[in-house]
This record gives sequence, C-alpha cells and structure tokens, in this order.
Amino acid sequence: PRDCDTNPSRAFDVNVNGTHQVLKMALESGARKVVFSSSAHVYSIPPLYFPSDELHPLRLNNTYTTTKLLGEQLCELYWTNHGLNYTTLRLYNAYGSGQALGYFIPDMIAKAKTGRISLAGGNTTKDWVFVEDVADAFVKALTTPFVGAINIGTGIETELATIAKAICNATKAGCSITSSPGATRMQADIGRAQGVLGWTPTTTIEEGLDATFNLVKA
Repeated sequence: PRDCDTNPSRAFDVNVNGTHQVLKMALESGARKVVFSSSAHVYSIPPLYFPSDELHPLRLNNTYTTTKLLGEQLCELYWTNHGLNYTTLRLYNAYGSGQALGYFIPDMIAKAKTGRISLAGGNTTKDWVFVEDVADAFVKALTTPFVGAINIGTGIETELATIAKAICNATKAGCSITSSPGATRMQADIGRAQGVLGWTPTTTIEEGLDATFNLVKA
C-alpha cells in the first residue's frame, strides 16, 4: 500500500492495466481459468465487523485498495462479457521466508538484528496466514468452478506484540512494546474457503514463525 500511494501511476499501470493484459491474454489463449490475487484491505482497516466475510461492504480506502477492486471488477467484466472463469482470493496477512522489507515480519527481523525491537501499537491485530497455506489455496482455486471472491486467512486474530515478542525470543534481541488506543483489528471469515475450496490452513502462527526464522538463519 505504501508503494502504491507513493507512485499511483505505476500502481494503476501494474495492478489495473497489468490485470487487464493478463485477462486479455488468458481469453485469447483459450485459458479455462484465471485466479486473481486481491487483498483483505478491500474491506477497509478496520472493517465494520469481525470476522469479515465476503459480503462485507467494500471501500476505496487508498490507491492500493482502489487498484485491487478495479482488478476484481475487470475479472467480473471478462466473466460477464466473455465467459472467462475466475476466482478472486482476498489474502489476509501472508508471511514466510523471502518476504521483502516493507512488510511487518521482515521489518521486525531486521530491527532484531540491530539488537532491539521498539514497537508502538502492539495491540493491533492481523490475521496471519503462512505462505505454504496460501500457495495451497491458489492450487485449489485453479480447479474450482466457483466464480467470485474467497477470503484466505486463518480466522484467528494475533496481536503485533505476539509476533514481535516471538522474534525477540528467537533472536535474543531486546523488546519494547506499547499499546495504542487507536489499534485496529483484522480477522477473516474463512467459511467460504472451507466450503468451496475444501481449504483450511494447517500451519499455526508458532509453526510458521519457526519455519520463517529457521530459513532466515540458514
């Protein structure tokens, strides 16, 4: 989101025009299915209710969410006008080894390497979903006939403080965490993913963080 707000023209070129080009190519090549990667940010942060299902009102909250919603609508347009099957996956907070700086967990690991993590707003919650579970959802989405949006999360809220403390413990870094009265929450309703895709995340936050730390150390 920060990159999109910094460079809106590139955001629209990549997320909107880029999505259009993929859909156009899929149609021309005879592809049977497109799986579009969207974001839980389309519900706004914080959303109106928890857990948030796919019927939650959508909001053009910033450049990022606007481009994601336009991408979703382009998929719907190609389905309505051309019969190109699609499924949209609205990802919650995916994480794992190899994730770039600018995301919370890599940034906290980088801070820990300096010897100390200082975090304000530790009571903010996210719904963290491990990258291998996300990949499994994409594989399952390729074969479902379902057309529309599906949440990909865990249905579990985890505070930023929990993540930061785990990183401090793993790296032996110092830790200073404070709460904020303006903390936000996120929590997915994954009932549709379970019912439509037969998908349920299998990696706990503890297991996912351990795997991430081990790969980082390696």
